[in-house]
Amino acid sequence: MRQGNIVPIEVVREGDRLALSTAVGDRDSFLANAPQEPSGGQNRSEVLWGMELGTYTPEIAREIGAEHVDGVYVLRVYPGSPADLASITEGSIIMKVGKESVANLEDLRRIAREVASQQRVSLIVQEPDGAIARKMIRP
Repeated sequence: MRQGNIVPIEVVREGDRLALSTAVGDRDSFLANAPQEPSGGQNRSEVLWGMELGTYTPEIAREIGAEHVDGVYVLRVYPGSPADLASITEGSIIMKVGKESVANLEDLRRIAREVASQQRVSLIVQEPDGAIARKMIRP
């Protein structure tokens, strides 16, 4: 199939069948054109290494019933991305990249520029179940 082709799909919702159609798109183009920083003050997010990220705030910690730690919250992981291949999951908190602590998105942006040429980068993350894990990502 080629980009732009119209493809019929069938969806079953609550026992009812719906006939729809969609256009085939290029995933890389879609991700490249996805908004990098939606407007909204503290709720800003950024896409990096195939993850949508936001600063982990005390408000987010309260919402999910967890303790607050300094770090960056993983809001979404795109399938097949470097983050997905590194087994990073939504709801994880990135606390360290290499040997540097990460307190917010600004820290992560700066560190990401510094490690951009490296083949593999170590991340220390707190997983959604509270476990601390080391992940290796290919930026």
